[in-house]
Amino acid sequence: MIDFIIKETRKENIIVIEGSLNSIEEANLIQATMENIDKKFPGIEIANLHSNNIENLSFKEKAKRFIVNKLYGKKRGLTIIGPAKLVKQIKRDPNNVILKMM
Repeated sequence: MIDFIIKETRKENIIVIEGSLNSIEEANLIQATMENIDKKFPGIEIANLHSNNIENLSFKEKAKRFIVNKLYGKKRGLTIIGPAKLVKQIKRDPNNVILKMM
């Protein structure tokens, strides 16, 4: 997956992943990115948007989320990855994702 992300961001594509990367995956991605930095590829930006607002959920829905997270090991939400030279700023808002492009 890391090779795919590096390849696509080098092509100036933005990747949206359902769920979030775990700490090991994110560290490996950062390491691979650092190894690939050159004049044409200055790096990537990563934003994790989690749907952690569980206050208004029923007990049944909270239990279901807990079980899914334990089984799959991934948190709900989105991970947005893009080339640093294109993505100037990623604003985090519970209702919107705004990517500001150069």
